[in-house]
Amino acid sequence: MNPTTENSVTIGGATLGWVRLLVRQLRLYQWAKNALLFIPLLAAHRLGDRSLWVRNLLAFLSFGLVASSVYVLNDLSELEADRRHPRKRFRPLASGDLPAAVGKALVPVGVDGRLKLVGRRRSGMSVVFLHGGLNGGRKQR
Repeated sequence: MNPTTENSVTIGGATLGWVRLLVRQLRLYQWAKNALLFIPLLAAHRLGDRSLWVRNLLAFLSFGLVASSVYVLNDLSELEADRRHPRKRFRPLASGDLPAAVGKALVPVGVDGRLKLVGRRRSGMSVVFLHGGLNGGRKQR
């Protein structure tokens, strides 16, 4: 899919074809897994606690941004193999619909967004993100 084809919709000068490509590349549907972060609120009968909702929402968004950055990094590192793969060749980077330069720009944007959401202070959450960022892109052999 070329973002400038008739499949694109323009609203206020912005082409939604690019938005669709970014959503596909960032694999936002995978963020549903992060909903598990809300189970402790339910189990502790704290669904009415706004401060916990805010903290969980920030964690949800942060996990999603880091996961998306790792997906992009992985796709960039395996670009040639993905182009030969029967299913992966349709991903935005592998198909060439999304330029590799855009993918390279998305990785630090996701990590920086995570830092802005939960802050740069040391916390247990930072260790989890660091571990996920370092190990998330590795294939299990």
